[in-house]
This record gives sequence, structure tokens and C-alpha cells, in this order.
Amino acid sequence: MADDVMTRGEAGIDDEALVRALFDRQLLSTDRLLVAQRHAQEQDIPLVRALRDLHLVTPEDLERAITERRAELEAAQTEAGPAPPPAEPAGDEERAERDLRAELREIAATAVPSDLIEQIMFRALVARATDIHLDPLDDRYQVRFRIDGKLHQMVDLDRETGQAVVRGVKILAQMNLVEHRHPQDGALTIRYLGRAHNFRVSTLPTTRGEKVVLRVLEAISVQFDLGGLGLEPSQATLINQFLSRPYGAVLVGGPVGAGKTTTLYSCLERVTHPSRNVVTIEDPVEYRFSGVNQVEINTQIGLTFAQGLRAILRQDPDVLMIGEIRDDETAAIGIRAALTGVLVFSTIHASDAAGTVTSLFNYGVPGYTLSSALQGVVNQRLVRTICPNCRVGYKADETVIRALKLDPSEHLGLTLYRGRGCSACFHSGYHGRIGIFEVMDVSELIRELILLQTTKEVIRQVARDEGMKTLREAAITKVIEGVTTVEEMYRVTI
Repeated sequence: MADDVMTRGEAGIDDEALVRALFDRQLLSTDRLLVAQRHAQEQDIPLVRALRDLHLVTPEDLERAITERRAELEAAQTEAGPAPPPAEPAGDEERAERDLRAELREIAATAVPSDLIEQIMFRALVARATDIHLDPLDDRYQVRFRIDGKLHQMVDLDRETGQAVVRGVKILAQMNLVEHRHPQDGALTIRYLGRAHNFRVSTLPTTRGEKVVLRVLEAISVQFDLGGLGLEPSQATLINQFLSRPYGAVLVGGPVGAGKTTTLYSCLERVTHPSRNVVTIEDPVEYRFSGVNQVEINTQIGLTFAQGLRAILRQDPDVLMIGEIRDDETAAIGIRAALTGVLVFSTIHASDAAGTVTSLFNYGVPGYTLSSALQGVVNQRLVRTICPNCRVGYKADETVIRALKLDPSEHLGLTLYRGRGCSACFHSGYHGRIGIFEVMDVSELIRELILLQTTKEVIRQVARDEGMKTLREAAITKVIEGVTTVEEMYRVTI
């Protein structure tokens, strides 16, 4: 009977209809479905066979579900008459993103909170979201995904369901369930399509209830590569020169969400070798590297950046990555380590490459120390890239050509690109992001200026005279290449 069921299921009932029938009969749970889907994909077999092979439902249950579903479909087809010709199939990605909101609305209306939490996270991964927001409003909760740097409204939940989802997330993230007055931080891991995905979770008490944000982290097995960040060839060459030096500090600046950690990890990937003792101290550890000793700070037990750094420097490090320089003590210890034979990487909040130097002055690092320790500075932003599904060209007018610092007499009629907006990009015209960079080499002249603790304006001008490309100039290059738009250039750079 089992083989007969499999054959008939493959012949007449598609996976979606089968799953709906099994759910209607309460013969299949979400967890079992995910296991079956993963097995079917890995073995390249129909879902019906995967359900049977893994014994997730009995052959008799499959028989009844398929028979009932086929009868329903035949009755519906008889009533509706001949089927219309099939529409042109949409691309998998476009169809998936177009249906996300509808799927979430349907799931929210029927699923229990534990299943709903899981499905929200799965849909976030499908949509390439970086963050999931659960926002309490007066009469409901709203679920939003941050995609390519912008928040998109996905689904509304009634207050009771929203609160149940918040409680479920707190349980999964191992937070204090009864604590509603203080912010909390946690983490959780789920498996989706055979891969592990980490989420960093934070709660915030508001006047309307607890707000939850889940930061979507890359899969543990992700590969970091300087070549894929968006660096121009000359910039990549400079960074590789920084990484080849035996000691010194290499700092990456920019605002929150600019991709600084990804750049740091790409540098770390480049320098990690069995012959080196590579150590990181982070808050939190976002990605786990083979061959790297990673330390996570824990302020609740007194393990701060400063305390951790002192301990690490007694561990004979060759390479040290500091997640962020955020106070005077961390800055002092990190720069001092760079003077004692350690290659040090870190991030710092600064508006441009030259501003990184003055930020360290503000943290109390003297010019005579910094001038000897600093090897190079990177500052970066992320710009959204034009959606390839709705990309169209247009002729730039004189105003735009001048904004791109081009001669109108030579470039009048230049073709630029933008996205019209489609379901694949949530009608934004953008799909994905790429970095733009300022890379400042600390030349002998710039070392002298740092020693004298000169203003960032002077340092910036000297760096430009020596060939440094600014963030705006890097953005202009991406616009002319058709990677991003003029609007993005103005949004991200000044």
C-alpha cells in the first residue's frame, strides 16, 4: 500500500495540497513538516516519499489524506469548469517575497504562538532580513523586518497573540520570563534548511509593553572575504598591506549598521594561521571561527573589555581583535598592545577616516603613542544596490552630472540606473547592499600630523592629497557603474 500511496500522491496531489490535507486532519505538525522538507531537499525526492520514509505519518493516513484531497480538487474543478492556461511562472525569489505577507497573515490567524515564532524567523531568513521587530502598539503588536536597511511592515498580531510571541521568544533566548521592567539580552539558534542560524535578542520595556528585536546573524559556516565587500582594487591592496605588517593598529570606523564587524571578520579570516595565536574579545561573539580564541564579555560577572584585554595580553597573542573601542581604558590598552608586537584590529564610531584619529584623542590616547601605533584606518557605509529584476536606465541631466563631479560637456546623456520597484524588492527598487569605503594609509606626513594632534580637517586634506578616495567619491563610482543610485549617494554620504 505504501508504494501505491506514493505513486498516486506524486501523480495527482502536489506538496502544498498534501500538506494542507494533513494539517486539516491534524496528522502533521510544523516540526515534522520541516524535517520532511529538509529530507526531501537533501535526497531530491518528493515530499510524499519523505513523509513515508521518515515515518512522520502512517501510510494509512497518507492514503486517506490524498484520497480526500483528490476528491475535493476534482469537485472544485468540475464546479469551476476548464482550467485557464497557466500564467507565466514568477521567479522563485520574487514569488517567495511576494507571498511573505500573505503567508504570515495566514499563519498568524491559525498557528499556536510557538509555531508562529518559528515561522516568523523562517520568513525573515527567506526575506534576507537583518532584524525582526516586535512592536507593541495600543491595540496590537506589529511585526516588521529590516531588509536592506529599511523597515517593512509584515503582519499585525492581536495583543494576546503578540504578548504570547514575546513570552515565547524570551523563553527561547533564556531570558527572565517574569522580568518586564528592565531590558534584557539573550540569544537563540534555529535550524533552517539544514543550516544553523543565530539570533541575538534584546527586549526593551516601553509604555505599551515589551518591545523585542531579534538581530539575524549569518550562518555559523559563513565565509568572509575582503574581495566581496565592495572595495575598489587600490583600497583592497592597501588593506592587504596593513594586514601584512607584524604589529600595529588597524581601525574600522562608521556608524551602527555600516558593516564594520563584517570587515573586521574578513580581516581576521585573512590573517588567521596555525602559526599565529589569534584572540578576539567581543560583545557579543557573533560568528565562531575555527582556529581563533574568542572571548565574550560579561559585565554581570565583571568581565569587561578592559579586564579581558589585560588577561589576553598575558596569553602571548600575535593578533588581537577588539569588538569595539568604546572607552578610555579600552583605547589605551589596545593602542599600547599595538606598540608591543601585536597586530590589533578594532572598530570605532567615527564619521570619516580622519575622524577616527581625533576620536582616539578624545579617548585620551596621546599623539606620540598613536602616531607610532596606527597603521591604517578604514571608514565605511552600506549603500543599497539596484534590484536586478526591475533595473532600468535613464539619461542623466546636467545637474546630476555635475553632482557626480563630471564635465557636462563630455558626459551629457550619460546613462544611469535605478529600480522601478517590484514584488521581488518590496517595491523599493533596491535588492541587497554593498560597502563604500575610505581607506587612509598612515604615511610619514600623517604620522607627524598625528604626533602634533592636528585637527581632522588637516589630516583629511593631506590624506586626499596623497590619493585617498572619500566616501562620496566611492559612492559616485558605484553610481556610474550602475550598482546604486544617485539618491542612495545623497542618503548615505555628505
